Amino acid sequence: MKTMKSRFMLVTIWLVAAACCCAGAAAASEDFALDVDKRLEGMARSWRQGYAPAVRGNTMTLHLPLRPGSAVGAINARLILPDGAGTAFEQAEIEQSVSANRDRSYPLRFTIPLFADRCNGLYACRVEIAGQDDDGKPLKTAFPVSIAIRDGAAEQEVSPLRIVSLLAEEGLKPGAEGALTLLLRNTSATQEATGIVLSLADSAGQILPRGSDTLRLPRLLPGEEHSLAWPVTVLAGADARPYQVQVRLSYRDFAGTLQEQSEQFTLNVSHTIALHHSAPAFPAVVRQGSVSDYVVTLMNMGDGDLRHVLLTFDVPGFASGQSVLAGEIPRDESRTVKAALTAGYDTLGDVQGNVRVRYEDAYGTQGAVDIPLTAVIEEKPASAPAQEQAPEQPPAKAPDAAAWLPWALAGALLLGFVAQSIILRRRIRCLEEEGL
Repeated sequence: MKTMKSRFMLVTIWLVAAACCCAGAAAASEDFALDVDKRLEGMARSWRQGYAPAVRGNTMTLHLPLRPGSAVGAINARLILPDGAGTAFEQAEIEQSVSANRDRSYPLRFTIPLFADRCNGLYACRVEIAGQDDDGKPLKTAFPVSIAIRDGAAEQEVSPLRIVSLLAEEGLKPGAEGALTLLLRNTSATQEATGIVLSLADSAGQILPRGSDTLRLPRLLPGEEHSLAWPVTVLAGADARPYQVQVRLSYRDFAGTLQEQSEQFTLNVSHTIALHHSAPAFPAVVRQGSVSDYVVTLMNMGDGDLRHVLLTFDVPGFASGQSVLAGEIPRDESRTVKAALTAGYDTLGDVQGNVRVRYEDAYGTQGAVDIPLTAVIEEKPASAPAQEQAPEQPPAKAPDAAAWLPWALAGALLLGFVAQSIILRRRIRCLEEEGL
């Protein structure tokens, strides 16, 4: 047994994906599917039992027993190997034609030359099969295989895994459940990672994993990436602000060494923003040149205060771009906004426009709501012609005070004289009566 082990270098191969046929009919009949239970000559074990290709010197022998499906006659098989920098294989392609055995299976056997200075790693390869059925219809199938070499030089690449992003696509709200999406990528061309464990921690203790605080992934092949969903809960008392969370990552590299790393990510917790409005008040019919009041009540139905609330009018026939600043609207409060709109002279008839209300919360999260505005602009009636009027007479001139003053004095003297005469005559009559 020790002699056998010394003759066979330590090389392992995994079938990463089952055969997938390019044509629908081939997929339905499973043409050229790998027979994981069959052992060909030269195979110590079946694929199900853990078959490993043999390597002698710098040559590898790979066996692939295939089920025929609906294929008949000889088939053409091609093994496509990586040929970039650092590859372990001397040839980029190996092709052969194979006839069926008595049991109609196809015994594929590839002899692969290896570089003497090859490096350890997991190398992605591809097998392409082409044949035909009884009717001469072409059949094509392709499937990937990954060949792991462990007897070469140690790979110097460190930390092939990278956490690309951690996002809360639906947003995080205080007192609500949410979900984070983590994208993990294996940036290596030859190094796989196994036993992957991820953990999440928020130093503020406001964003908590729902259920387990760890995620596990059994394997990530070279060049592969995987998206994981991480359910979380935000505590009800959490402030609406950015939070720093730490993701810890541990895994075993291709050599079996435990690797650990951590990364910081920023997640935003925001309040629900909800601005509602009443039915706006505005005349249905206006005249050209008239000024009409537009009145609407804005109601803050969200979880926080709103600020910089601005109404912008875009209505044909009126002053386009006119804005009115409503300012700040505290939580659970409303504000009535009034704007004076002047109908222009260049538009008549039905007009339809929009009043856009822009706002933001205390953390800069912005929002907007559109309020439709319709009206009918009527033509201003022409002014009535001026009626003919008689020429105005100049007002009577008031008499001069110096002219009538002497006459007034004379009248006064005359009245005084008459009064004295009457008094004197009464006295004389009284004396006469007494003398009698």
